[in-house]
Amino acid sequence: MKTKRLLAAVLVLVFAFCACTVVLASSPRPSTATVTIISKGEFVLKNYEVVVSSDDFNIDDALKAAHDAKYEGGSDKGYASATGDYGLYVKKLWGDESGAFGYTVNNKMSSGLSDKVGAGDSVVAYIYTDATTYSDKYTYFDVNKANVKGGEELTLTLSYIGYDENWNAVASPLKGATITVDGEKTEYKTDADGKVTLSLKGGKTYTVSASADSTIVPPLCVVTVAKSSSAVLYIVIAVMVVCGVAAVVVVSSKKKNK
Repeated sequence: MKTKRLLAAVLVLVFAFCACTVVLASSPRPSTATVTIISKGEFVLKNYEVVVSSDDFNIDDALKAAHDAKYEGGSDKGYASATGDYGLYVKKLWGDESGAFGYTVNNKMSSGLSDKVGAGDSVVAYIYTDATTYSDKYTYFDVNKANVKGGEELTLTLSYIGYDENWNAVASPLKGATITVDGEKTEYKTDADGKVTLSLKGGKTYTVSASADSTIVPPLCVVTVAKSSSAVLYIVIAVMVVCGVAAVVVVSSKKKNK
């Protein structure tokens, strides 16, 4: 009787574990976009996820949601927008009212706060360091987040946005930029194509950015490096152990019943 009860308990644990795994894997997540805010070269918000609540969701909605969630006092204190001759624009960003602001969607210069933001989009809003001539170069990596296995290298491409003779935005590789990790300068530098290959220790999440000789709006890539032994492997081993115990119990029970 005790053996049967033990067997039943083990099987219940196995089924419960499998059910939880299926539920977690299949649970739908809300559609989100990320918001990054940079104040005079310093990150004040990094890849914060906001829910894309409607088909009309725009930059203004995204920035307001980010301030409501992360700025002390919410958007009432830290953010304001208004409608002018050229449409909706930022009046206050992260408490700053200088008017020296810029914003992009997926690293493309925005024409106004009414530009749509969809699921998976990336919004970057920034306060210029140079509030007089707006000389800050907007820079960005080819990805704003990355997951890497322990021991693997990560290659990033750094670009900046300039303007041609007709003031059309043009993206070009940024050569010779120094890569920073968690705010500290490293020996890594971008090559002529703006590329750099990094090797980071496992089991940690890093803020990867860059600095340059000129004033830039810094790029962002949040890099999560897994430990050498992945959590998935541990889960598989745990399931195998539980199933093995269940099998042993079944065999022992049959032998005793003979």
